[in-house]
Amino acid sequence: EFFTAELSLLLESGVRIDRAIDILQRAGKSGAVGQLLRELGDDLKRGKQLSEAAAARPDVFDRLYVNLVSLGEAGGRLPEVFRGLAEDLKFQRDLRQKVLSAATYPVVVASVCILAILFIFNFVVPNLETLFADSTDLPWYTAMLLGASAFMRQWQWWVLAAMSVTALLVW
Repeated sequence: EFFTAELSLLLESGVRIDRAIDILQRAGKSGAVGQLLRELGDDLKRGKQLSEAAAARPDVFDRLYVNLVSLGEAGGRLPEVFRGLAEDLKFQRDLRQKVLSAATYPVVVASVCILAILFIFNFVVPNLETLFADSTDLPWYTAMLLGASAFMRQWQWWVLAAMSVTALLVW
């Protein structure tokens, strides 16, 4: 996204593509972006078109990106293509962030609910069992709660494992 947006600005200013990549490279970008800029600059100096250089890096540039750059080169509309690509990449990033944040809330709520149930079945209900130890005629819902608590204490690791596997399969 950075590369595309900056390249769009430079190309709209009338800077040639090889010079624009050189400017971006000298701007001090290090890491993966710096390495990418060096490789693209080297390919352009060898006479390749930008679309060919981008196509050689499918891990960075998808086919749509490469095809649009190729069309922009052929039609002489590379600044407009890069502007549109920059806007699209920004939209995709924003959408990805919104989906991630929207998915985070239900996961947090479900985790809190599971922890609350575990706490209740492992600590609260066992302490209440002593109150009902002498009773012979318990309501069905009290007996069910005591039975569920005993089941959870005995099988809780298997239940948690099954829930984790199910969540992983759903994901």
